[in-house]
Amino acid sequence: MKNFIQKIFDFTAQWEKNIVSISKANFREDLKGLNVCDVLFFCHDADRPLSLKGKAFSPLVDVVRKDFESRGLNCLSMAHPWSSLIGEAAHGEPIGMNKTYFFYLIHKKLLRLLGMSQKDVNNPYSLILEKTKAKLIITIGSPILLASVARERNIFHVELLHGIGYSFLPWGWDRLPPSCLPQGVLSLDEVSTASFGQLEDKGITVHTIPHPFLKNFVGRNKELFETAFDMSFCTSADFKKQIVITFNWSRTHKDILRNAFTGSKPGPFLLLLSELVAEEKNIFWHFRLHPVQLRNPNFKYLRDFMDEFVSTNTNACWRESSQLPLPSLANFCDAHISLESMSCYDVAMLGIPSLMLSPRIHNGGIYQKKFIDLELEGFVTKGEMEKHFIRNWVCKTKKMKPRLSNLEDNSSWEEAVSWMLCESEICTIPNSQSNVP
Repeated sequence: MKNFIQKIFDFTAQWEKNIVSISKANFREDLKGLNVCDVLFFCHDADRPLSLKGKAFSPLVDVVRKDFESRGLNCLSMAHPWSSLIGEAAHGEPIGMNKTYFFYLIHKKLLRLLGMSQKDVNNPYSLILEKTKAKLIITIGSPILLASVARERNIFHVELLHGIGYSFLPWGWDRLPPSCLPQGVLSLDEVSTASFGQLEDKGITVHTIPHPFLKNFVGRNKELFETAFDMSFCTSADFKKQIVITFNWSRTHKDILRNAFTGSKPGPFLLLLSELVAEEKNIFWHFRLHPVQLRNPNFKYLRDFMDEFVSTNTNACWRESSQLPLPSLANFCDAHISLESMSCYDVAMLGIPSLMLSPRIHNGGIYQKKFIDLELEGFVTKGEMEKHFIRNWVCKTKKMKPRLSNLEDNSSWEEAVSWMLCESEICTIPNSQSNVP
């Protein structure tokens, strides 16, 4: 009896951790809109950080989907649990699975609580694959449940990395068996390719491709692509410099803004920058929140604080700069400051130098190897969290020549597409005709 009561307490405690996310999830629409498709895409709200024509837009999934559709493929977008951006709220009208996934978890947990077998509980991803008959799955964030059922059904599954510069293999993938992993990885740069290349011993193939979204900011599509976003607030000549500041969501409560019963208190990173904003009125400061901080209800206190902050500092903004593509914003800026955001790779392609201030990336820190390539090339300075140092760096730093990248290497993308279509046994499709979002 004592053990049974303890299980109830454990069950309740575990659900309390997710109660905010679940309560904000969109249960209005579930799997009713599932149709047969060739390619099935999965991502979360955090992977749809931009706003385009009044709808949430994913700079990865939505661009790749448009490319595939231009080749004649039938595509369908899904939203990971516990997403709220489903249906007409986002491009591609992603279909939610919150209701199905919720009852799946309840069923499993009740059976576990009662000490009964869970082997007959239907995997919700199995239902999705059964209804869509998809031959290829592309995810940002690969759930083990999805990876395993894709392998069982012999459906080719590829993970599209959502960032650049992975200097180590994340998410514990080095410890997972192949049955819990996707069969392929689309990497956006050589640093990440080297890290994920460790998975080749598990039969997982890694392809390096140009960033599907960023490549539109170079070459012939640049001007056409940028006109899709409102840049008017960036064009003021009243400031001698413009600086973009990117937040890391994982460091919010420690270094950015601490939230307690007594109210919000800026952490060392935001405190130093807020003082510089107040003192350096001839510099414009673009604060850019991480997509999780922008979408997640847990970070409303941060958004409220930033609203109040910019209302008293006319040389700063955050809402406009958080919803624009970073390259569009960075084109108008002279420098970039962050704790340890991988955005430094994105801005380096435009010749924008970055100052990174997290103690964790210095010698002896747990992420000391982060950004070594950019540091050697002069695009990253690892600095101290000290106001005088930051001010001097901002005043002295200048734009550099754009960093060499693979953004115009379209052949590698075509090779990756051929590989995916071949592995998924989809018929040969002509080259993409897509060039705008």
